[in-house]
Amino acid sequence: MPTVTPEKLAANDTESGHQQALMLALVIERQAGRLLASEWLYHVANGRKRDIEDAGTLKAEGVKPGILDLCLPVACRGYHGLYIEMKKPAERSRRGGGVKPDQLRFMQHLTRHGYLGLVCYHWQEALHYIQWYLKEMEKDNAAPGIPPNPSYAEA
Repeated sequence: MPTVTPEKLAANDTESGHQQALMLALVIERQAGRLLASEWLYHVANGRKRDIEDAGTLKAEGVKPGILDLCLPVACRGYHGLYIEMKKPAERSRRGGGVKPDQLRFMQHLTRHGYLGLVCYHWQEALHYIQWYLKEMEKDNAAPGIPPNPSYAEA
């Protein structure tokens, strides 16, 4: 039976593939006793294409454009929580990095209200930021800030 790995899930270089790879990598981390608070990371089902009827129902239920893909509602490093917008690696080279105006507006809102919002183009990049964010959780919350952007070879 073939083994599923984060690398295999991300091999198609889609946003969904990288997001699934990240979630699997976090399961592996938790099984090893690391990043235990990552169990609270969840996906916000906001950006899928839908038919008009479903879109109307979801809008009536409160779905909003611009909300980032992942939310980690854990206060750490002086922030109330962490939001991550996953983009496929090819988006990095596009003007604005593929970030839509409503996503940028939401990230500005997050910053004003004490949350950290990031855009990641690779599952390993997102994992790096989550590791950094949760690293000192047992200590008296590490100082706020953002770690240097990791460099990952783009396929």
